[in-house]
Amino acid sequence: MSQANKIYVAGHRGMVGSALVRRFVAGGYRVAMLARSADRLADLLALLRAGDADVEAWTPGAVGDREISDKNLRKRAREAEKAAEGARLAAASRDSGHATE
Repeated sequence: MSQANKIYVAGHRGMVGSALVRRFVAGGYRVAMLARSADRLADLLALLRAGDADVEAWTPGAVGDREISDKNLRKRAREAEKAAEGARLAAASRDSGHATE
């Protein structure tokens, strides 16, 4: 592969992906990564110490927001239901504690 090619690394924050990014940057390859927030972008560039490396980091504003999947939406609904049930149980416990005093 030519060093002129740009390489997109998905999972660059994980063990394998971060090792690949470091290896590609050290080898002089052009690397592109997606950072979901400005904080993560700053952390990523600091981790790579990429002041002179050819690294392109994209943010959601640059590539468009990711749509939420049905699976993720169902998970969030379940988590909200659990939180609401926990709040109801805590309120009921508080109310029953006051009634016995």
